[in-house]
Amino acid sequence: MRKIITALLLILTVLFLPAQQAKRVYITLDVSGSMTGNKYALANYTTQMIVSLCGEDDDIYMIVYGQEKCLSNGKNPLSIIQKPMEELSFGSPKSAMSQIDDIIGFNEVYKPSKNKQNWLFIIGDGWWATPDFPQDIANFRKIVEGGTLNVCYLQTGESLTEHSDFTEFAEDLGVVDIGKSATNPESIKKGCDHFARKILGFSDVPLKVKKDGKDCISIKVELPVKSFYLVYQDGVTPSQLPQLVNATANGNSLNVKLKGTPTTIPCKSNYILPAQIINMSGNVWEIKSGSVIPANTEIKVCFDKAVDPDKFCVYPLVEDIEFASFGVSAQGGNLKQIDSKTYCISSNDKKAIVRIELNDKSKQNLPESLLKKTSVIVKANNKEYKASYKNGGFECTIDIKNDETQYYAECDCPGYFKRVTSIMTIKKGDCEPEPVETPTIKRPPLTTSPVSFSTLKNGALRVYIYDEKDSFVLDPNKFDIDVDVENGFLYEDPKISFDGDTILLDIRPKGNWCECIAPKEVNVTITYTPKNGAFDKEGVQYSRVEQPIQIPLVKDSPWLSRCFWVLVTLVSLLVFMIYLRALLKKKRFHRSARIKNSYYEEDNPKEIHKNGRPLRREGFAAWFNRWLNPFVDEQNTISFVRPKTSPLTFTASESKNKVWLSESSFDPKKMTIPNFTPPPKDNKRKGKEQPIQISEGLSIEIKRPSGSESFPTGHLKYSIEGKDDTGGYYFFIGLLIVLSIISFATLLFLLIRGL
Repeated sequence: MRKIITALLLILTVLFLPAQQAKRVYITLDVSGSMTGNKYALANYTTQMIVSLCGEDDDIYMIVYGQEKCLSNGKNPLSIIQKPMEELSFGSPKSAMSQIDDIIGFNEVYKPSKNKQNWLFIIGDGWWATPDFPQDIANFRKIVEGGTLNVCYLQTGESLTEHSDFTEFAEDLGVVDIGKSATNPESIKKGCDHFARKILGFSDVPLKVKKDGKDCISIKVELPVKSFYLVYQDGVTPSQLPQLVNATANGNSLNVKLKGTPTTIPCKSNYILPAQIINMSGNVWEIKSGSVIPANTEIKVCFDKAVDPDKFCVYPLVEDIEFASFGVSAQGGNLKQIDSKTYCISSNDKKAIVRIELNDKSKQNLPESLLKKTSVIVKANNKEYKASYKNGGFECTIDIKNDETQYYAECDCPGYFKRVTSIMTIKKGDCEPEPVETPTIKRPPLTTSPVSFSTLKNGALRVYIYDEKDSFVLDPNKFDIDVDVENGFLYEDPKISFDGDTILLDIRPKGNWCECIAPKEVNVTITYTPKNGAFDKEGVQYSRVEQPIQIPLVKDSPWLSRCFWVLVTLVSLLVFMIYLRALLKKKRFHRSARIKNSYYEEDNPKEIHKNGRPLRREGFAAWFNRWLNPFVDEQNTISFVRPKTSPLTFTASESKNKVWLSESSFDPKKMTIPNFTPPPKDNKRKGKEQPIQISEGLSIEIKRPSGSESFPTGHLKYSIEGKDDTGGYYFFIGLLIVLSIISFATLLFLLIRGL
């Protein structure tokens, strides 16, 4: 039943993270056999570039062959990476496959940080044997789909057209940023630039880079800037790279720090000739100013040799700004500071409307022209939801699937700002609406004329909504209509359709079973809830109405035809209960029941004892006879070589401490039972065998006749050890009997009531 409810407005404050917020970075580098040559060298170079672009407060972990190494503690982390493939190792590999080892290692060491952005960079050719490690891949998928990890993957191949199985896996996840590079310098430069923009949170801030003399370049940024990263890459050795001499703005010197010099030169493997290595090297500088550099200020950077402006990449970061009580970096240019509010509006507890509002530092709304250029993507439940601009903010509807749903938003206005909100949580119930109580009028029951089952099957019940005050039939399309049928298990879900002002109800019994046990009337409650705009002639909205309807039933087919299958079911239940009771009365051997044997050697007067033979047989036929055949008590026929006996037939008795030995098996010439007094003859068994009862511990002496005397050759003894296993079986059979009795009684009651 649909309800008219008022949405609950829940305001959640979201703190925007700066572009240079501290990060926890994991990097996996494939060093498997498929990565030899330039593929490894250029992949290693990309790894060095990522490390060089990380900040001082970033935690950097590198994973090779599944083994982790922290790079953020050392003074020169690139020296750990700049090695040939066969020398780059942090411990014993987990298997012979580097790429999947890296994923397994990452699963083990990953610890998401709530105060830092979490990043994973996967670099390799992507051939990682997915079918062989399903559980590890499932664990990795769970981490990625958790929504707190930014994943970037660079497929390093011989060409850009290669498509590995990891690429297919990443595309299926839908949340992995995928890049491709081939074994050529230009392709690697694009891959490094792609990763730099990701890790720096760089938006396309308008800037110009041009040559200023032979050894200098000038940079103009159209927004106020306080620091920036400058990257120079060329196909040369590190010693041939230009070195930065000075950087100035408005005649003031800027602080320059060399962050790293990535290069492929140390990555030369013993498996490839030096001439085959692609030379690729670069310098990464961080340039800072003590104060804000105004927009469009010329920044001059000079080097010790001639440079090509086309080989530079510039990543400007705007001024640091105080945000509430937090010291953070916010990238906003002339917009100063970005503030935000998030609203949660919902008409049920399964969906929520997330609203993002962007303000400047003075809490004033941003210009509408600028907001319309902004792209806002909300990520939750491993999905991306594009937010639409509406009334000065951005809104989108997300699913609330679990008890807690995490989400965050990415806001990007090219040339002005790029933001990622902190991770927010919506709990089920946070967005649950407060229903508005609509007055309900409960009318007395109406009784229709008798209806036959055949008529009921054809769905020919017609109902009207009648305005008693103004005396006319109302349009049913103005109401939400809900139908509740008593004893609903007997009927299919009611179907509602309209024929003009008439409501057609289709209430069908589920089959002949239902026709037999259905009561003599069908009780239906129809609820009419007015939609918005359902007013009477005086402009007053109609009330919610509950109308009970009693429909007398005429059973127009013979009783036997209606109840045939019910009778069959009753008889089947009765037979089943008799069978179960017979199973309970069946006699079975104890689980550990056995006949132990002992014998004498001719040259040794001391009796030798053996474990003997178990009385329970093995195999499916024996199992079936023991537990499911109620007609024959469990028995077994065994014989012994030492002492030598003829076949002895043992049968289970009522007590687990005793068994029966068949009379025909007992040979009084060769067997005696010391201190045993046979029970009196049972006249009821006259003409039949009189079995001998063997109690636990009772010994049967086996003799060998010799002339007029006989000599003992050994003994047989009935023994049980340990617990029996029939208790659970008897409990289960007893439970089945109880359930069968309840079902039988219930069905019989319904059958009698439906006569």
